[in-house]
Amino acid sequence: MAFIGDADEQNNPSITTLKILIIGESGVGKSSLMLRFVDDSFDPEQPATIGVDFRVTSMVVDGNRVKLAIWDTAGQERFRTLTPSYYRGGQGVICVYDVTNRSTFEHLDHWMTEVDTYSTKDDAVKMIVGNKIDLPNRVVSREEGMKFAKRHRALFIEASAKTKEGVQCAFEELIQKIIQTPGLWDSDKPTFRLGQQATGGDGMCGFFNFDNSSWSEYNFSLRISSNRSFLKRDRRMSKAVTRVRKKEIIKIIHPPLLRTNIKAQMASAAPPLGPMLGQRGLNVANFCKEFNKETGHIKQGVPLPTRVHIRPDRTYDLEICMPTTTWLLKQAAGVKRGAMSPAKGGEAAGIISVKHIYEIAKLKSQDKACQGLPLEVLCRKMLVCARSCGIKVIREDLDPEKLKVFLDERRAVVQKQLVELADKKAAKMLRTT
Repeated sequence: MAFIGDADEQNNPSITTLKILIIGESGVGKSSLMLRFVDDSFDPEQPATIGVDFRVTSMVVDGNRVKLAIWDTAGQERFRTLTPSYYRGGQGVICVYDVTNRSTFEHLDHWMTEVDTYSTKDDAVKMIVGNKIDLPNRVVSREEGMKFAKRHRALFIEASAKTKEGVQCAFEELIQKIIQTPGLWDSDKPTFRLGQQATGGDGMCGFFNFDNSSWSEYNFSLRISSNRSFLKRDRRMSKAVTRVRKKEIIKIIHPPLLRTNIKAQMASAAPPLGPMLGQRGLNVANFCKEFNKETGHIKQGVPLPTRVHIRPDRTYDLEICMPTTTWLLKQAAGVKRGAMSPAKGGEAAGIISVKHIYEIAKLKSQDKACQGLPLEVLCRKMLVCARSCGIKVIREDLDPEKLKVFLDERRAVVQKQLVELADKKAAKMLRTT
């Protein structure tokens, strides 16, 4: 996506003109956002908009030139009677609020109701923009803005017209979303006027006066229609050839050894275990029944490394190992989650002693794969695994009081991390909707 100048307009005609509206309370920075995007300028003494301001620019989206008509509406109450007429035909609406002024955020409901009432495009793309994030006295959090946008099924972003942060991204995401919704822009028909004679024309064609931009859009739609009809014919021919051609069968040969982790007493035909067994021709129900019976003496839910040696006659040997090293280390440390970044900041998810490492190594030495290995080698492997999980290993015995304080602090850190992960996931979903 890029901007192009006026010199390229004749060589690369626009396929459509998109109408973008910027709405919101007075003083939230609507005009500053528009000027920053169009002219890359910022005026700290920007006067209030009277009625409506209008700017035109062009962008290239996926190789096609798109003309943008950006309407900056007034936010004062005395101009509210003028703005409803400007909603007609708008494909995108940017609703702006000031993150340092809570009243502008609380009035967003009114603006969204106005959009739903006066907009002539039912599927118009809406975006909520929190402006002035460069100021220190923020009173509206990012989470509040995201929740509001999610409730109204709108895109969300925070920006600063002064520092230019997020401005370009906001417009680009909005325009990209509009282009991805063909019903918003490709249904516009070329304009013509009846009863007027075109200059230099004779006959019936003289009664239809096409301007250059309309004719280019009409010609573009004709090319699209012809391409679609050709693709339909080609698709029908491909289907006919497919019916005649004999399908090739690709046989996948699975290895005779299946390695996976199965929770004790919880084997079932559900993925991923069921498909893995079914692809190898095993009876899934009998396997799950046998596994659950073999692990009946182990606490339910403990992850057990399992090896299944499958013979050509579809019989198998079941080898159930000791619980995974990661699970044993977390149990010894009394935590459920490892560190998110153990290598970067030295985050500690738990604390155990060398005695724990020794006991875990003795337990894992009972596995068939570890038989014959010295305990020193196994202990080194346990230390490496503990380091990757962010679990700190100390030589002295653990102090119960200090350990209790550490675990309490760790629970608060984990809770904060979970909230941050949920916010990132929600933000990603909003940006992709």
